[in-house]
Amino acid sequence: MLVAFYGILDFYSGEDWVDKHGGVIRTTLFCISLPVNHIFYKVDHKRPNNFVGRNFHDYIFILFFVLLNELRMYFYGWGISFDIADIGIYIATILIIAILVMLFELAVAIVKRGLKLVRWQIL
Repeated sequence: MLVAFYGILDFYSGEDWVDKHGGVIRTTLFCISLPVNHIFYKVDHKRPNNFVGRNFHDYIFILFFVLLNELRMYFYGWGISFDIADIGIYIATILIIAILVMLFELAVAIVKRGLKLVRWQIL
């Protein structure tokens, strides 16, 4: 669904509001989709996921999102570029994403603990 929203933003890329706020909208949609996945997990499995499970779930989500987005770009004729000389950049990007996911999930764990204190568990 996130790839579809990104496609809609690409479709309206000529509009002024998308040019001004497209990056913020994309980032917000991406950051909202991660906790929503955990909420769907809790509804489906009748129990919340632990920290390691949430991280693993996020890595799988990001991997599939990148793959589907690259596939979408390939079908639209934008092509896929991969240069073996830039392997260091790819590894650094993967490590940065892994660290950001862990920090994001740490924030989710803190929010989850606070919601548990007020007896309003949604994650």
